[in-house]
Amino acid sequence: SGALYTQRWLGAVRRTARTARQESVVTRVLIAGDWHLGTYSPPAQARLAVRFLEETGDAGHRIVLNGDIFEGLFEPAARAERAHPELSALITAMAAAGVLTRIEGNHDPGAGARSLVLEHGGLGRVLVTHGHLVDPVHDSSVGNFGDGISRRFGHLSLVRGAARMAEAVV
Repeated sequence: SGALYTQRWLGAVRRTARTARQESVVTRVLIAGDWHLGTYSPPAQARLAVRFLEETGDAGHRIVLNGDIFEGLFEPAARAERAHPELSALITAMAAAGVLTRIEGNHDPGAGARSLVLEHGGLGRVLVTHGHLVDPVHDSSVGNFGDGISRRFGHLSLVRGAARMAEAVV
């Protein structure tokens, strides 16, 4: 049913995109991130993400997914994406339709651009980037060491627990 919905949705998006180009109207740009969906995520979390994308896309809003949508630090990102096929297919379809842009995060490197500049009528240029790019610890030797351990051994519950404890202290 997810694939059928994605096909129907993509057809509707194409019609909406033609109308929007004719009217030059985008009602809103909605930015979401840090979902960290993985194989361990409860199915309800992915269903909530799908519903968010469906409803915002149906309303004609532009969507920016600002990093760490899927968990790629504590497990391979491809495995995390395969665990949520309906969401992955919808993200791909919406990106192909030009209504969704992905920004990479530190847990899903390579998922999209490093940053995006939006033009806003009232604000001017707005930079959208995932927080790790402006975090001094991320590019430090400590941050690189921690990410390396997480990528190599993050599937172990002991490592995930230690990471949660470290984040709670900071």
